[in-house]
Amino acid sequence: MAKLGTAWVNIRVNLKPLKTGLKLARTAVRSAMRGISKVVRKAMHLAKRAIQALSAIAIASIWAFVRFEKQLANVATMLDKHTMDFMPKYGEELKRLAVTFGESTATLSTGLYDILSASIAPAKALDVLTVAVKAAKAGMTDTRTAADAITTVLNSYQMSADEAGKVSDILFAIVKRGKTTFAELAQSIGRVAATANVAGVSFEELGAALATMTRAGLRADIAVSSLRGLLNAFLKPQKDSIEMAEKFGFELNTTTLKAIGLTGVLKKLKGATGEQLAVLIPNVRGMAGFAASLAQAEKQASDLRLMLNSAGLTQEAFDKMTKILSFDLAQLRQAFVVLGDVIGGTLGPAVRLLSEYIKVLLKRFGGFYKDNEGAVEDWAVTVIGKLILVSEAVQVWVINNKGQLLDWIATVRDAFSEAVQWFKDLLALIQDKGWEAGLNKIGVDIEKALLIAVERISPHAEEIGRQMAQGFKKGMRAAGRGISSALAATTVGAIAPEGSYIPKGSISTPATSSISDWWKEQKKNSDYNRWKREKAGLPSKIEESNKNIVRVWLEMRDSARRLEAIQQRHLDATREGNRVDSIR
Repeated sequence: MAKLGTAWVNIRVNLKPLKTGLKLARTAVRSAMRGISKVVRKAMHLAKRAIQALSAIAIASIWAFVRFEKQLANVATMLDKHTMDFMPKYGEELKRLAVTFGESTATLSTGLYDILSASIAPAKALDVLTVAVKAAKAGMTDTRTAADAITTVLNSYQMSADEAGKVSDILFAIVKRGKTTFAELAQSIGRVAATANVAGVSFEELGAALATMTRAGLRADIAVSSLRGLLNAFLKPQKDSIEMAEKFGFELNTTTLKAIGLTGVLKKLKGATGEQLAVLIPNVRGMAGFAASLAQAEKQASDLRLMLNSAGLTQEAFDKMTKILSFDLAQLRQAFVVLGDVIGGTLGPAVRLLSEYIKVLLKRFGGFYKDNEGAVEDWAVTVIGKLILVSEAVQVWVINNKGQLLDWIATVRDAFSEAVQWFKDLLALIQDKGWEAGLNKIGVDIEKALLIAVERISPHAEEIGRQMAQGFKKGMRAAGRGISSALAATTVGAIAPEGSYIPKGSISTPATSSISDWWKEQKKNSDYNRWKREKAGLPSKIEESNKNIVRVWLEMRDSARRLEAIQQRHLDATREGNRVDSIR
């Protein structure tokens, strides 16, 4: 029979290119994974920060809305069922005014509450509030104080709410001509406004008198008390006072004040002596204020003209106060606060629903506990008992290992103390002799540490070598099993003519044979048996390897010691040279 040929399998045994490729691939994959991990960690960190920021914003917004809702509820107590329709408008306008004037909604709502409590019509309350907050900003006081002063004057003189701007302008005219502040005036004006109206003195004349008295040196509160005493002399005149007034050509009553005013009375009393004024105005404080006004009668007339033409003074002062940076920052702050109110208002219904659900759950839990009180108590007792057992076990361990634990703590403490002392010595050496000496110390200390490590490791070198050899032996066995399994699972075939050349370094076998049978045959006929025979002498080789490792460690230790001696001699020589130089 003719031979058609023989099938051969060529298996390359040179795996170096494959290993190199796998190593490069592994390096690339690790590098890529590190990059991906870094990006993922950074993204997770940013996401965490973003979630924290959003959570903080949501919580702050909800609390801002809760506070604002409470402020509106306080305002609502001043309204009845017929005027509650103003509340939505109040809420929106309070937010707008907060951003416009840089004033908190808490302050504005308090001012609105005071305005409504002063019996200002709900429809006009926001207009009065706008005037009050503008006056407060212009006069550097709070809205509540300004609103109290304006509403007090409005009510004392029975003015309409539309005249709030006029009242504010006259108050600023008093501040401008007098020697006082808007805050001081606003806190005391209410003590005399009603009395002045009853006595027939207009608010403009009242303002002129206060401006004159404060300019003469009286504080705002004292000027108000003096003016009250003066007006009481006209409201409740004494017999001697009436007679003295007749001598100067006027009657001491409210009709005179309504007819010629305080300015007219001052003109009639021009040239009066102190004794005559004392009889006319028996009240001591009233006498002091009246004397101050009489001394500046002409200026008080000028003050009155300013009061009568005070329109726009509030706006003028406000424009000046709004050109400073603090006002812009206050507006910006309130813009953020109002934004929080809006966000909180959006989240409010959801939070309210959640709170209702939690209340239902708590109610159900209360019912469950009531129905299963015994089981819950048993569970609690069991958990507490387990915790007690754990704590007792920890205590027993600590007691049994107290010495070891204390030794470990002492070791850590000593090591830390030594490290701190080493750094202190190093810094002191660097400061004393410079960086070169410091680096030299670091090198010497590293050598000492290596010597100590070598001395401690040397007794265990043989054991380390034995473990390394055993690990190598196990690794080779595992590698052999892995290659055998891989070859057994592979079917590679190629047709080659009979007598064709097979390259050196290849292993050939008929393709008709299974790879497994071929591998067994190769183990019998190849170097496998030689390796198996030589395996019997492996322990002696391992022992020799261990001896070599010990010898290397000892040589390293001796070298380190010799190097330390050389450096010590170098240091001694350096010090000797420095000493000689210093002697010279």
